[in-house]
Amino acid sequence: MAVNFGALPVPIVDESADERTPWLVEALERRFQPTNRGLIVETRSHGVATHFLRVAEFELWLGEVEEQLQLTLGRRLAHAAAESEEWRQSASDREPPTPFFKRQQKQLEWANEDLQLRGLGNLELLSSSDKSAKLLVRDRAHPAIAAGIAASLWEKLANKRYRFHWTDDGASESLVTLDFDSRSIPSAEPVDGRWQNAEGTDGDMEGMHPLSLARHEGLGNWTIDGGRMMSLSQDLIVRFEETALPHLTDKSRQAEPTCEWNGVTDSERVKLWDAFAEASRNRFIASGEMVLVAEPEHWVHVGHRFLSRTGLGGVDTAETLDEHGGVRLTLKSVFHPAMTVGTLLGAWERAEARPASVRWSQGRSGHIVELRPRHDIAQD
Repeated sequence: MAVNFGALPVPIVDESADERTPWLVEALERRFQPTNRGLIVETRSHGVATHFLRVAEFELWLGEVEEQLQLTLGRRLAHAAAESEEWRQSASDREPPTPFFKRQQKQLEWANEDLQLRGLGNLELLSSSDKSAKLLVRDRAHPAIAAGIAASLWEKLANKRYRFHWTDDGASESLVTLDFDSRSIPSAEPVDGRWQNAEGTDGDMEGMHPLSLARHEGLGNWTIDGGRMMSLSQDLIVRFEETALPHLTDKSRQAEPTCEWNGVTDSERVKLWDAFAEASRNRFIASGEMVLVAEPEHWVHVGHRFLSRTGLGGVDTAETLDEHGGVRLTLKSVFHPAMTVGTLLGAWERAEARPASVRWSQGRSGHIVELRPRHDIAQD
């Protein structure tokens, strides 16, 4: 429709145009439940907490972690993804179909239905034999994660163990090659993060679902506000942490660390949490988000906007520590302490326009995050 405004037809823009994809939004809202503690919990497959972020943001975050540690971590991430996916598929509600006809096709459809909803691409079988297989992940989110998940899924479907490696076109496709492994490898066991959330149980979050604006772009590819999204499970991050720790023994912590991790005694874990936090801080700063805080209570809203909407946690209370912007925040649950703390560091620095330091601790009431100026403020 257009209005004839003189000689020029002027289009009328429908400002209420809805670009979301209703069937996708409905499926996401059924699968992923936001809680009143700021987590987004999957309603199946062990009910694991899940963080949703843009693919570009994850690539930036991982690159920052690797730069902080001076390590290449793609192989570690792939093995963590494979192990996490195996444990995920061990849930009783994740058994593949076994029809008499077209079994392989139906099983790949079963695998892809799940992958696509998680924003992780679409799996294709190129070839298979008793000893090997070649898989292609189209529209993959991240090459290492795609390779690990593809390998684990094929092990599930073939009921065999494989070694795997992958190549990537650098844009959207990962080719995963699997070779039969005759070794006896134990099944993936559950792992727990080295932190405790507050006692009690989570309730449902009120208000708009964080994924309610999802738009379908292709098989395994969906966006929010134009940004390609992906899911990252808490279990994968915890396993990634554990696989990386043995490679940090010869690394030194920076002379003046930004973060204090009260109660974390493992020096390698401290160094890794430093890197996770700094990468999360840099990721937030790079986003260019504005943060306006006039009163301590405003941090509850900041937490909802930048933590809860992506599943990183939620600020429960906030109180002033000093007259220079210092604040003590309590959070009942977090996705990962270092990733949540790093995001809050970035938010504080955007609000106060100066570097911050942070102290994290935990107790029965959850997590306590104390943010202060990193340098002393000059007094007149």
